[in-house]
Parts: sequence; structure tokens; C-alpha cells
Amino acid sequence: EDVLRQSAQLLDAQQQLRGAERATKEAEGALATSEARCAELQKLEDSGEAARVELAAKAFAAVERIHELMAEAQRAKEMHTQLQEKLEEETRRANEAERCTTAAATTS
Repeated sequence: EDVLRQSAQLLDAQQQLRGAERATKEAEGALATSEARCAELQKLEDSGEAARVELAAKAFAAVERIHELMAEAQRAKEMHTQLQEKLEEETRRANEAERCTTAAATTS
């Protein structure tokens, strides 16, 4: 029963990981675009165009959000690894218990 629950948790974590990996790839592309835009907008800010300064602030905020998403993706990967290790340990214990039960039944 624990192994089944662990398996379900692992499957859920794997789905979250896939989603996080997709989000990371999207975030990396958006980050590169945003950083390029930020550099361009920084030049415009220096020239004193107030509307462009506001856009630069929005672009910087987008870059910060992208970094947050990348951190979330990393945490999801770490959680997946932990769950996988736990499932492997539980599977090993279940297999050992089954071997003991089989050995006990054979000797009786």
C-alpha cells in the first residue's frame, strides 16, 4: 500500500517535473529576450524617454519572475529526486519482506 502511494506520488512529481522543465525552457527563452530588451530599454532610459523607462521596469520585473520560475523548476527537480530515492528504498524493503515471507513459507 505504501509502495502504491509512493508510486502515485512519484508519478505526480514526474508530471510536475515535466511541467517545470517546459516552464524552464520557456523561461530561458523569455529570459534571453527580456535581457536583450532590457539592454535596449536601458539605452532609451539614458536618453530620457519616460515611457521607455516604464517599459524597462516591466521588462526587469519579467526577468525577476523568470528567475523565480527557474528556481521553482529546480525545487521540483529536487523533490522528484527525493521521491524517487524514497520509492526505490520502499521497493527494496518490500522486496526484502517478500523474500523473507517466501523463505519462511518454504521452511514451514
